[in-house]
Amino acid sequence: MDDRSDAKGPEPECVTTGVIGDDTLAFIGLERTGGIVTYKINDPANAEFQDFLNVRNWLVGADDVPEEDDAGWSDYYVQKSLNDGPESFVFISAEDSPVKVPLLLAVTPMAGRLTIYSVEDGGARADDGSCKNTATCPYVDTKYGGTGAAKAQAKARFATASEAGAAAAGGGGGGGGGGSDNDDDETPVGLIVLIIILVVVVLGVGVLACFFFNKSKNLQEKYGALAEKNMLHEVASQEAKC
Repeated sequence: MDDRSDAKGPEPECVTTGVIGDDTLAFIGLERTGGIVTYKINDPANAEFQDFLNVRNWLVGADDVPEEDDAGWSDYYVQKSLNDGPESFVFISAEDSPVKVPLLLAVTPMAGRLTIYSVEDGGARADDGSCKNTATCPYVDTKYGGTGAAKAQAKARFATASEAGAAAAGGGGGGGGGGSDNDDDETPVGLIVLIIILVVVVLGVGVLACFFFNKSKNLQEKYGALAEKNMLHEVASQEAKC
């Protein structure tokens, strides 16, 4: 356990909500110990606990953990320690999801990663999902000493969901709650990717434009001041000659 959790415990750091079917869910990210708590808040005054998941490796018995000032510290935590407390969430509904299942995006600063969680209706979890050590951790790749089972399962699940979504879109859609029978209501994944690329390009051009504008402004101010100083020196010299 880290040196702050035992003193201050888990601290709610971020929250977002999402609607799945008839239910409104609240997702609360916990700092320090890490983890995400999920509540059903159809009646906010009587919130119902749904789940707690902590994708974290506690590194019990690990003797290869580098110090914070070591060069390999960051890579080690990204590869093996997994997620610390999330700082921000984004919920994506099944309708807007590229794999046609609800997703929760979580950014975690110490781990330096963006994690995508699928939100599913299931039974009670047997534990909080965290790993005792690297050797038993399904979230860590086999090349880093973990089992890699969870990552393989997630890839297979997302692939199946993507195929199901594509088949539903190609077949004219279904009549589920709030669904539409019009194929035109479905936004192609390729179009979404193209839009994202265009947005990134526009933002990049904007950032570069701001950079060169500020640089040009700074140069103008710098050399303008020098020119003014030279003119004043010239005037002073002429007055001295007179």
